[in-house]
Amino acid sequence: MGLFKKKPTEYATLSLNMRLRPIDRGSYYEDILNKILKKGKIGVVDGGGTEFTKEEGPLGCDVNIDYYKDKEESLIELLKQFPTSKGSKLILMGENEERSFDIGNLEGMAVYLNGVDLDKEVYETCSADVVFNEMSKLIGKDLVVFSWWQGNRETALYFYGANYERMKSAIEPFIATYPLCQKCRIEQLV
Repeated sequence: MGLFKKKPTEYATLSLNMRLRPIDRGSYYEDILNKILKKGKIGVVDGGGTEFTKEEGPLGCDVNIDYYKDKEESLIELLKQFPTSKGSKLILMGENEERSFDIGNLEGMAVYLNGVDLDKEVYETCSADVVFNEMSKLIGKDLVVFSWWQGNRETALYFYGANYERMKSAIEPFIATYPLCQKCRIEQLV
């Protein structure tokens, strides 16, 4: 029986230190990884999940991978090079042991737009979509992955790229002038 007939028998979890909505986790990681794993005959993606709270939105997420035992090194090398944020891990689950590898080279930035304390006119005339689109343009080629979440009191925009300080510097002039960015806060995601 050839490689195409055998089912993957080993299990791994890609634990992403990233604030991604489930749909973004699927688009950026599950779908793309599944294609790469299948093409390289390494394995397949077997779903995933997002840690989420009503108050804070997405906190982190996992992608489950079934892989061929003889392709373990290929899987490790692939995921060490895959664009993930610092603090992400690849966890290989063996019969009697669990092994973990630190992966990730992206830095995260969250911009929290105040959704309740600005003048009513600001909310009527400004758009979080405009903020997101303009910030994405300003960050430019440094931007690799993005997501967002809308809560009861604020809207969070999540950007992942090569350098937090560069991303922050790129958006600061816009933040200073766009009314919806009043009272926003910027945080480095670690």
